[in-house]
Amino acid sequence: MAKRAEELQQSVDDLVEIGRLYHELEKFQSAINKYLEAEKLGYEEKWLLYAAISDCYLSLKDVSQARSYLEQAIRCNPEKEYVKEVRRKYEERFGG
Repeated sequence: MAKRAEELQQSVDDLVEIGRLYHELEKFQSAINKYLEAEKLGYEEKWLLYAAISDCYLSLKDVSQARSYLEQAIRCNPEKEYVKEVRRKYEERFGG
Protein backbone atom coordinates (compact mmCIF):
# COMPACT_ATOMS: atom_id res chain seq x y z
CA MET A 1 0.00 0.00 0.00
CA ALA A 2 2.84 2.40 0.86
CA LYS A 3 4.61 1.67 -2.42
CA ARG A 4 1.40 2.37 -4.32
CA ALA A 5 0.96 5.64 -2.43
CA GLU A 6 4.50 6.65 -3.41
CA GLU A 7 3.63 6.18 -7.07
CA LEU A 8 0.66 8.51 -6.65
CA GLN A 9 2.36 11.20 -4.57
CA GLN A 10 1.75 14.71 -5.80
CA SER A 11 2.64 17.10 -3.01
CA VAL A 12 4.85 17.64 0.01
CA ASP A 13 1.83 16.81 2.20
CA ASP A 14 1.63 13.43 0.46
CA LEU A 15 5.28 12.78 1.38
CA VAL A 16 4.53 13.45 5.03
CA GLU A 17 1.53 11.11 4.93
CA ILE A 18 3.59 8.39 3.26
CA GLY A 19 6.22 8.93 5.96
CA ARG A 20 3.51 8.47 8.61
CA LEU A 21 2.36 5.29 6.93
CA TYR A 22 5.90 3.86 6.93
CA HIS A 23 6.26 4.98 10.54
CA GLU A 24 3.10 3.10 11.54
CA LEU A 25 4.34 0.04 9.62
CA GLU A 26 7.59 0.26 11.61
CA LYS A 27 9.63 0.84 8.46
CA PHE A 28 11.51 3.56 10.26
CA GLN A 29 14.29 4.26 7.76
CA SER A 30 11.76 4.61 4.93
CA ALA A 31 9.73 6.97 7.11
CA ILE A 32 12.81 9.07 7.88
CA ASN A 33 13.63 9.26 4.17
CA LYS A 34 10.14 10.57 3.35
CA TYR A 35 10.21 13.09 6.19
CA LEU A 36 13.59 14.37 5.01
CA GLU A 37 12.30 14.60 1.46
CA ALA A 38 9.37 16.68 2.71
CA GLU A 39 11.79 18.95 4.57
CA LYS A 40 13.83 19.51 1.40
CA LEU A 41 10.66 20.46 -0.46
CA GLY A 42 9.82 23.10 2.13
CA TYR A 43 7.23 21.48 4.39
CA GLU A 44 6.36 24.28 6.79
CA GLU A 45 5.71 22.39 10.02
CA LYS A 46 9.36 21.55 10.71
CA TRP A 47 8.61 20.71 14.33
CA LEU A 48 6.41 17.84 13.16
CA LEU A 49 9.04 16.45 10.81
CA TYR A 50 11.80 16.69 13.40
CA ALA A 51 9.69 15.10 16.14
CA ALA A 52 8.67 12.27 13.81
CA ILE A 53 12.27 11.71 12.71
CA SER A 54 13.40 11.68 16.32
CA ASP A 55 10.65 9.20 17.14
CA CYS A 56 11.85 6.92 14.34
CA TYR A 57 15.44 7.13 15.54
CA LEU A 58 14.26 6.26 19.06
CA SER A 59 12.72 3.11 17.63
CA LEU A 60 15.97 2.35 15.84
CA LYS A 61 17.84 2.95 19.14
CA ASP A 62 20.03 5.63 17.55
CA VAL A 63 20.41 7.90 20.58
CA SER A 64 22.56 10.54 18.89
CA GLN A 65 20.24 11.12 15.94
CA ALA A 66 17.15 10.91 18.13
CA ARG A 67 18.57 13.61 20.41
CA SER A 68 19.65 15.80 17.49
CA TYR A 69 16.22 15.81 15.85
CA LEU A 70 14.43 16.16 19.17
CA GLU A 71 16.47 19.27 19.91
CA GLN A 72 15.48 20.70 16.53
CA ALA A 73 11.81 19.92 17.19
CA ILE A 74 12.01 21.63 20.57
CA ARG A 75 13.64 24.71 19.04
CA CYS A 76 10.86 24.92 16.45
CA ASN A 77 7.89 24.46 18.76
CA PRO A 78 8.31 23.06 22.28
CA GLU A 79 4.61 23.42 23.10
CA LYS A 80 3.26 20.94 20.56
CA GLU A 81 1.97 17.78 22.22
CA TYR A 82 3.80 15.45 19.81
CA VAL A 83 7.11 17.16 20.58
CA LYS A 84 6.41 16.72 24.30
CA GLU A 85 5.49 13.06 23.74
CA VAL A 86 8.71 12.31 21.88
CA ARG A 87 10.68 14.14 24.56
CA ARG A 88 9.05 11.99 27.26
CA LYS A 89 9.89 8.83 25.30
CA TYR A 90 13.49 9.96 24.92
CA GLU A 91 13.85 10.82 28.60
CA GLU A 92 12.28 7.52 29.70
CA ARG A 93 14.71 5.53 27.56
CA PHE A 94 17.89 7.56 27.85
CA GLY A 95 17.43 10.03 30.67
CA GLY A 96 17.38 13.82 30.45
